[in-house]
Amino acid sequence: MDLDAAAIGLATRSESGFRRARELLSDQLLLKPGKRAWEFVQSYFTEHGQLPPPSVVKEQTGISIEQVEDGTAIDWVVDQLLDRHKFRALEHGYAAGIEHLEKGDKDAAEAEVHKLSEHLRGLSIQRTRIHTLAEVAPEVQALYERTKRGETGVKFPWETMTRMTMGMWPGTLTMFVARPSVGKTWTMVLVCWFAAFDQKIKVLLVSPEMNRVEMGERFVVKHGAFNYGDVVSATLGTYAEPQFFKTIKEIEQSNEAQNLFILDDEDKLEPAFIEEAIDATDADFVGIDSAYMLKVAQKGIKSGPGSRGDRQERMVSTVDWMRSTSRKKQKAICAISQLARTGKVKKSARETLKKGLGTGGLEDTLAFSDTLFQDCHNLFALYQDDDMKLDKQMLFVPLKARRQAMWSAIVTRWDMDEMAFDEVGTSVIADDRDDDFDDKGHSYVY
Repeated sequence: MDLDAAAIGLATRSESGFRRARELLSDQLLLKPGKRAWEFVQSYFTEHGQLPPPSVVKEQTGISIEQVEDGTAIDWVVDQLLDRHKFRALEHGYAAGIEHLEKGDKDAAEAEVHKLSEHLRGLSIQRTRIHTLAEVAPEVQALYERTKRGETGVKFPWETMTRMTMGMWPGTLTMFVARPSVGKTWTMVLVCWFAAFDQKIKVLLVSPEMNRVEMGERFVVKHGAFNYGDVVSATLGTYAEPQFFKTIKEIEQSNEAQNLFILDDEDKLEPAFIEEAIDATDADFVGIDSAYMLKVAQKGIKSGPGSRGDRQERMVSTVDWMRSTSRKKQKAICAISQLARTGKVKKSARETLKKGLGTGGLEDTLAFSDTLFQDCHNLFALYQDDDMKLDKQMLFVPLKARRQAMWSAIVTRWDMDEMAFDEVGTSVIADDRDDDFDDKGHSYVY
């Protein structure tokens, strides 16, 4: 295998591969043709905002990008490059040291040995992916400048949530939690639909609970703004039904729908299979509905829905896997989990919660709370009491936002009849005001 060509090939296969290569590759690891090609790829991406095709790389640099098998990791290729460079450094260092000794220059020989030792130490640091603060500091500036320019990760459908978190960045894990039947799956549908149809990015939705048709039905309903109850009961009526079929045809022909992938094969939803699907689709955003049903086993525990294994241990393993996969693949991952079935917000805390003040103790009803708090970058709880259900409202309560650009609850319409889920404010109850709503009909922001 031509390691230089393989590294450049993997770096130009996808933007995620390119980002990973920029973290791992250094000029010293590549031979002259590889250095020339890597410099060209980086400058091409900077200038045009996309990666050059293999034919252009060959034409401009003379290097033919080697086609490596799907699933080959850039990390593995870089490790091979490190081994090659280490061998060449040893070969050169020993030869130079012996040459000095043969000339009787012990000081020069000793200096060569120290130089070789220091170089090998640097290679060991690079292999273990350790970075000094001096190396990291410029990346902090780059992050600040990106944020100042208004760049975000994958946006949420709700502006306040995006501003609070700066979006879902590659390498981060976001989770939504709620009690059963509150709206977890619909939240995942909304987030994935918004990413695919509004932001035009590739999305992979992993669905261990619902099959692809059930999940697809929700996307069609959302896209066409149909009454969900009428669709599932097949009672749309003489006007809405033709519009429903027309919407399906539109989705069939849309580029956005071609870039929204649904993975629902319950029997194969294990880490290796999902990671393979991430690579195959090159999705920038991965949504996982009902993450607690994934087949991620730990310590020999029998896995899968309905198994008798320790459910908490499986969930701990699942969350750890999602976090590590987001970092390894440099993808934004968003997942859904549950609040404890027995956990309820105390009556005394409900009014404060609905005013957008505090969390109402929801963190105490969070299933597997320690693991979720430790592993997540962003963590939101969905809350809806009987009054809010009648008023068609949903409250998103932030439990953790690592960036913490701001901090606020988010109230949305939750209208399943009109498929309206827009943000309307940051509190359900207006606190001590004569008018509960502003002139646009939105709740006052506190």
